[in-house]
Amino acid sequence: MQDDITNLEFYRRCVEVNGDRESIKRAAARYLQSIAEWGLIDADEKAKVKPEPKIKLENPAVVTWLLASVLYSNERDRLSVDEILSDPAWFPFDVHPQDFHVEQSSVLEVVHQGVGMSLLALK
Repeated sequence: MQDDITNLEFYRRCVEVNGDRESIKRAAARYLQSIAEWGLIDADEKAKVKPEPKIKLENPAVVTWLLASVLYSNERDRLSVDEILSDPAWFPFDVHPQDFHVEQSSVLEVVHQGVGMSLLALK
């Protein structure tokens, strides 16, 4: 998300991607309302939203669980750290590669592929 965006711009982008149907407009409005209630965006200004500070995850077990969930939801067996971190599931979180504790996980492993390229995979 940008620093801030108007509600109309958000609705316009949703319609561009999904088609101009009333159900898309209603779903977009509900989405904005939900993420505002979750504290992920600040919707106090009239017709404008902006992101709140990202949530810092302190628990390594939670970070590793989220990492595994990204791998489970992907069609590929192995992903690079950059591919994992670019997944939309991370948008509300402040996570860095050093937060991953793969060596302590019973479901994740590091797979070395080529020179200096490491991928993460499910065991």
